[in-house]
Amino acid sequence: MTDVATHLAAVLRVQPAAARRGLVAGSAWGLFMGALLTASSAWSCGIICVADAALTTVFSIAAGVCTMGPLVTFGARPT
Repeated sequence: MTDVATHLAAVLRVQPAAARRGLVAGSAWGLFMGALLTASSAWSCGIICVADAALTTVFSIAAGVCTMGPLVTFGARPT
C-alpha cells in the first residue's frame, strides 16, 4: 500500500486490510467494466482500437476505485 493510502487510512481510522480490499474491489470492477465496454465497442465497430480500449479501461478503473472502493471499505464495520 502506498504512503498516501496508509496516511488516509490512519486519518479515516480505517484498517489497512479494509482499504486494500476497497482498492482491489474498485480495480476489479473497473477492469470488468473496461472489458465490457471494449467488447461492446468492438462488437459495434468490428475492430478493437487499442488506444480507445486503454483509455476506457483507465477511466473505468479510476471510476471503480472512486465509487466501489469506498462502498467496500466502509460497507461493513467491525463489531
